[in-house]
Amino acid sequence: MSRIKFLSIFVLLALLLSAGPGVTLAQEPPPPQERTADGVQPLGSWGWTYASRWETPWVEGRWHKLAVWTHPYCRRQQYLGSGGYQDTCSSPHGCIDQWTWWLQSPESKLGVPFSWWLSPLKFDRRNIGNYLAECYFE
Repeated sequence: MSRIKFLSIFVLLALLLSAGPGVTLAQEPPPPQERTADGVQPLGSWGWTYASRWETPWVEGRWHKLAVWTHPYCRRQQYLGSGGYQDTCSSPHGCIDQWTWWLQSPESKLGVPFSWWLSPLKFDRRNIGNYLAECYFE
């Protein structure tokens, strides 16, 4: 291999390695906000809060279970019931951090696997107060 090719590969690798940490450590910006009538952009903040209610919609021929937060753009969902995070991993849908957000605004709705939620021996799975997420407060 010629020196120029070796030097080019070395420089490319160095650039990729130096860019990696900056990309992975970057924080997610807050969601876009509309400006008020006087042109001021309202400020909000991220905070942790519990889900407030359950919804059970009938979609595509089957029931679904949704944990609902009254705030937009929720993320980093957690389960605080018996067994915690590991208990959610018993679902064929993956652990709680892999579950799907059905809606993000004006409120957030997290799809909870119905078969996991319905387990007859795990009643704390049905307690809405066991579901926590980081949400955007406007």
